[in-house]
Amino acid sequence: MAYIEKIFGPPGTGKTFTLVERLQEHLNKNCPFDQTLTVSFTKVAARHIKKRIQKRNNYKFNDEELHHSVRTIDSYLMKKLNYPDICYPVHFLTEFYQIKKDKEINEDKKRNFYAATTIIEMGRITEEDGIENILKYYDSQKRADISRKFLIQVAESYGNYKKNHQKMDWVDVKYKCLQDKIKFDHNIVLMIDEAQDFNRLEWSIINKLIAVSKNTYIAGDDDQAIYRFKGGEVETFLKLPVDKKTVLKKSPRLNKKIWDLAEKIIHLIPKEERQEKQYTPTNENKYNMPHCGLIHEFRNKESFEKNYLNMKITDPEVDIHWLFLSRNNREKDMKYSQENYCWSQILAKNNLTWEIIDDSNGAKNGAERGTTPNVPIDQVQGIETWITLQKGNKISGEEAKDFIRIIPAKPEKGISSFIRDRKKTALLKPDSIILKKGQYNYDDLKSKFYLDANINTPWFEILRLIPTKKEHYVDYIQYLKNIMENGNYKNSKRIRLSTIHGAKGLESANTVLNCDWPRLPYETYCRGKKDRDEELRVFYVGVTRTKYNLFLYQPDFTFGEYKGMKHNNFWNKIRGK
Repeated sequence: MAYIEKIFGPPGTGKTFTLVERLQEHLNKNCPFDQTLTVSFTKVAARHIKKRIQKRNNYKFNDEELHHSVRTIDSYLMKKLNYPDICYPVHFLTEFYQIKKDKEINEDKKRNFYAATTIIEMGRITEEDGIENILKYYDSQKRADISRKFLIQVAESYGNYKKNHQKMDWVDVKYKCLQDKIKFDHNIVLMIDEAQDFNRLEWSIINKLIAVSKNTYIAGDDDQAIYRFKGGEVETFLKLPVDKKTVLKKSPRLNKKIWDLAEKIIHLIPKEERQEKQYTPTNENKYNMPHCGLIHEFRNKESFEKNYLNMKITDPEVDIHWLFLSRNNREKDMKYSQENYCWSQILAKNNLTWEIIDDSNGAKNGAERGTTPNVPIDQVQGIETWITLQKGNKISGEEAKDFIRIIPAKPEKGISSFIRDRKKTALLKPDSIILKKGQYNYDDLKSKFYLDANINTPWFEILRLIPTKKEHYVDYIQYLKNIMENGNYKNSKRIRLSTIHGAKGLESANTVLNCDWPRLPYETYCRGKKDRDEELRVFYVGVTRTKYNLFLYQPDFTFGEYKGMKHNNFWNKIRGK
């Protein structure tokens, strides 16, 4: 008889750690590792689990064994179908409008096209496959921006496009794998994480996996279910029949004050719509952080900058020092009309480095969580490489190629270096004279690889150093000099700017949460019931990313910004102010 345990893991209680411990219990009883399967939705999560399993087992499994037993759900399904050619709506866009480049399409047409493809995907996910189910979903949404005729045209054309090009999308992959002829491997142990965000179609896949597994451990937290807009069905997770329910009891992340606030927020959701969890915050500031449990409301970025931004972080266990969160992408680094600076300008002014987290698409398609550092990696590497060469040391062939990439191919104003004789393209080819494992010094680069640069010239005079967004800096070169001197060029991962969805699963010493809820999510909240609960959960996830302190940023809005509910103070709304 199959055994199923459902593990409820409130914020910071260690769901992943618990899943790995459940697996370890079976491995210790001589369960073959290749008869276990751990599925996740993102490569980041899969990689994290692999590391934990390796550490727990003294690194005895090789990469092939780990990949076999720990993978994203999409990766598992792709293998079952022998890796079909996957297509995305962006690939279909140009063919639908019968043009060569998407630049030829105006933004209104693009917007309508992607709105239609989203409706098509959601209809197939939440209802069933087929045009009649897509239209059923469309009718339920009461969309005035997309006509029924246009939707049918896109749906039929998209189906023909995939058929003619022998491609599948991710929804096709799941439907194909649900067919009886596609057999799933029998497992002694099946582990599933973040189950609260599965949609109807994904639950069908999970149930097929459970049916061929002897022991299933499924972890999640309904209070952190924030993908309803993508079809997530937290109700299915709550109602899943199991042999045992476990609620993890301790959160080393949360301190008492943050926990108190989080509990008040989540209990705004009716008790019949969630699983009550009794757990204890155990963060007692053992590393003597200057502040612990501080919940500070502020409106002015510059006052925050003056009083808190350069707070000393004494906890060596926390990787992210500051997490700046917003509800949507637009507000992530916004300079409101009443303000002098956006967050990036504040950070640059203080000679800090940071990364922007791309909106989290990984939860649904297995992609890596993407981040964009404010200083391009090739610029930092180029500076480090030149300093290495100036010291008389050698660099590898790979480093030499990376360095040459940011050296001009011909003389440029203000840059006293270039690659002679138009050889740059040839040097960067895979079969160039630069050997991947070779070791080269400055004289080699000058005599063999056509580098025209004086070894005594400072790096800021020989490299092409252009900021990604020049409006963030008063003087970009001076900023680079400062971060190279203070060492912050190495620390961009300590500060992240993200949407709340993009930061799911992350933990930071301090969190700055933008309480500006723009029009669409605010309207969602105002619809009440499950829509209201969804937005409360999003806010709850934002609050519970912090280990020590929470800063509730409430920007001032002008009357013009209020018009049309463009901006709304969600923190005030949920506490009745």
